[in-house]
Amino acid sequence: SREKFDALFATWLRLAEAVVVDAVALGQTTRWAIESLTSAGNGQQPVVVRFTAAQRIQYTVPDRWLVVIDSDAPDQLRQSLNTFLELHETKALLSRQSTRPSPEPARMIPTSIDSYRYRDALKSLSRLLGRRHRESELLTEFLRLVRDLLGVGKLAIFTHRWEGGLFTGETVPELTIASSDGIAPTVVEHLRLTLDGGIGGCLAREVRILRRREASNDARIEREFDLLGTDVAVPMFDNDQLLGVLSFSGKITGEPMASEELELVYQLASQLSQAMRNAQLSERVAVHQRLMGEVLAHVHSGVLVVDHEERILAVNDRLRALLELGDEPLIGKELGKIPGRVSDIVFEALSNGQANLDREVTVPRTNRPLRVRATRFEQAGTGQAVVVALVEDLTQEKLEQAHQREMADREFLMRLAFRLSHELKNSLVSIKIFAQLLP
Repeated sequence: SREKFDALFATWLRLAEAVVVDAVALGQTTRWAIESLTSAGNGQQPVVVRFTAAQRIQYTVPDRWLVVIDSDAPDQLRQSLNTFLELHETKALLSRQSTRPSPEPARMIPTSIDSYRYRDALKSLSRLLGRRHRESELLTEFLRLVRDLLGVGKLAIFTHRWEGGLFTGETVPELTIASSDGIAPTVVEHLRLTLDGGIGGCLAREVRILRRREASNDARIEREFDLLGTDVAVPMFDNDQLLGVLSFSGKITGEPMASEELELVYQLASQLSQAMRNAQLSERVAVHQRLMGEVLAHVHSGVLVVDHEERILAVNDRLRALLELGDEPLIGKELGKIPGRVSDIVFEALSNGQANLDREVTVPRTNRPLRVRATRFEQAGTGQAVVVALVEDLTQEKLEQAHQREMADREFLMRLAFRLSHELKNSLVSIKIFAQLLP
């Protein structure tokens, strides 16, 4: 009942650090949760609501909540959650800092940056990373954000280039300028940072923000800063791997750059590096999916892929034609959508753990002879299995076999007739000789 729901909700809400409303699972009960949270109105916990596209239109939620859609990619969802929770934590710290005379030194909000600018920067980054961008657009927008935040004139982002084939490849051990603002075109085209020295090598070894004045004894770093016309280099790491370098000049007003401002940019760059890695992985996955789609579309055999929960992961047009499945959506549906003679073999491969099955069946719906080869693959590290079934039409093969049997039978009869005629001829010759000898 609604009364019991509200009572339980009020009890647990006081203990919660964050609230996730999964409207996809709650269904109509979602309205109770949204109304209860809205009436509470304390705003102490961050609230995340997961909607379907239809529910997003149906319900209205406060602007301070994070709304995600069930169709969002996992990487995009993870990035949005991280940024949202960091923003909420920052707001809480700002609130505590305004009420405490001496905040904890380890968790102080930068004092050289206006608190509103700090919060607006996180908001802007959250909006930026929450949208789908190509990597080049993402980097351009990020540079604009840093330029507006710090008031600098020249900026550049160096990233690794990826070279290699579709399934194999490696990053080139040098960084090139992927996006820039105010940097000379010749520098953008030709300047490279390597990991064996200079700015790239220093950041890869020491993992810190590098200021130009701190590298006066390194001629290579000085030269690279001179070519760029910048004064600061910020590393962009992901899982202890240097993904890129952000470099920018001093403020156009001539004011010195505060350590707190550099720390803020470092945190923003860390968020960007995660987004870049996710974008690169997503692009590679998308390329692989497009390739597999093309392969499945043109392969002569029907292809059926089923996961350990007997859900259909992939089918191609050839399988639909062989089994006369029409245009019915099958991805994500139960294996029972496939005719029993074929699905039984796939289920046997899943349940019995046999690596390979090879059977010939006839589907009653089409009365067509088919060959089904089901192969079970174990997914590394998960203990779960996927079965890939190849379905081939044996109609032409059966016709050819029948034709070959007919030809073999015909040849046998011809040989038998020839042999019989030969034996008859021998007998007639003997009779003719004796008939000639009788007179």
